[in-house]
Amino acid sequence: MKHKYVKSICRTTQTYLIIKKYFLVVLLLFSSGVFSQESDNKWTVSVGINAVDVYPAGLEETTQFYPQGELFEDFFNVSDHWNFGGPTVSISRLIYKKLTFGIEMSLNKIKKIEGESLIDHPYYSGNIFVKKVFDTNKKINPYLKLGYGISGIDRGLFGGENLMFSEYFSETIEPGFGLQISLKKKIGLEISSSFVNAIETTGISHFRHQATMYVGLGTNDKDKDGIINRKDKCPDAAGDISNFGCPDTDEDGLIDIEDSCPEQAGPLDNNGCPLVDENQDQTTLLVSETLSLTESSTSTADKEDSFLLENKNLNQLDSDIEEKNQKIKSQGLNQILSNELVVYFPASKAIILGRKALELLLEIRDHLDSNLEKFIIIEGHSSSDGGEEYNIKLSLERANSVKNHLINLGISSDRIKTFGFGSKKPMSEENSERDRLLNRRVEIRFQ
Repeated sequence: MKHKYVKSICRTTQTYLIIKKYFLVVLLLFSSGVFSQESDNKWTVSVGINAVDVYPAGLEETTQFYPQGELFEDFFNVSDHWNFGGPTVSISRLIYKKLTFGIEMSLNKIKKIEGESLIDHPYYSGNIFVKKVFDTNKKINPYLKLGYGISGIDRGLFGGENLMFSEYFSETIEPGFGLQISLKKKIGLEISSSFVNAIETTGISHFRHQATMYVGLGTNDKDKDGIINRKDKCPDAAGDISNFGCPDTDEDGLIDIEDSCPEQAGPLDNNGCPLVDENQDQTTLLVSETLSLTESSTSTADKEDSFLLENKNLNQLDSDIEEKNQKIKSQGLNQILSNELVVYFPASKAIILGRKALELLLEIRDHLDSNLEKFIIIEGHSSSDGGEEYNIKLSLERANSVKNHLINLGISSDRIKTFGFGSKKPMSEENSERDRLLNRRVEIRFQ
């Protein structure tokens, strides 16, 4: 008798330690979620009902309520085996993309167990879980779920069998799956099934089916620009989707956070700042048109003749400016098109940005339309940031991005060849951020 009493005390102590450990883990993770400074915190609260089914769990001979059915046997026999009750309550937080972490608790009354009659056992369950939702861009999205917790069917204090708490509760592992059904922007339904696998002999493995309504709390779009925070490169400042959610105040193709002169338009290879000739008595500016992207393919004399506007009396320069403009239109483009053209890209991106790049591709389209015998080769390049395999893939994506844009403009795909060289053919040694900007490029050559 004494031995049995000591054994019960040991079990009770062990269970207390398990519960203490469980709630410490919950408290730690919950606190890290509440006080996290990440900008895309999104909380979801769910409330609903559950149904517990002990029958198709494939219970072993050593477990309580044996014999039961084989695993999944008579799975949908609702009338004979499902115990409906509730509530089920959970709170979860988005931690990465469609991955959430949460806490869930369920209550029920067990009245249907094979071979048992006139029973009314309280049911308790609590767990922490991670859930991965697979986004189908539709209103119904499947998900997988994995939980760890404790559960039990009370046959002690309220069950009438005079059992201690440790004799009917067990740690559990709970794999499951379900469907998330969106009704409105932040409101929806979830239907799920979990196999609650007791990992101690004191517990009873079972299935728990749930139907809950969820409400999303908080916002995923702090700057209200239509791009959720985790996809927004500038979550605190509204911007266009083509600029990754960042503003481009001077519209020069460089977003403000990467632009050294965010309020003055300038070429990419000068970090977004206007080009200045400091040798002149007065400040002179270089005209920053699309053709400046290929400045290296023209001679020094031609560049000075075509693009340098001296800061003299405008009345004396009217005829000179008109003459230079005509020369750009009649000679500059054809001369440049016979060489190489360049489109620059932001770090780790293969999206064509900026008015100048788009205008340049329009010029190329027009030249191809007027010269049907010509073909183009598009060579993608990257900076040395990242591994070789990644850079080759990124450079090919950049080349294909330009190719697809030209195809959308009406150029046949069989007139275009693409290659990706990664960082193997740098335009400039990477001694500065400016050098890396020059290497994130696509070069276009005519044949």
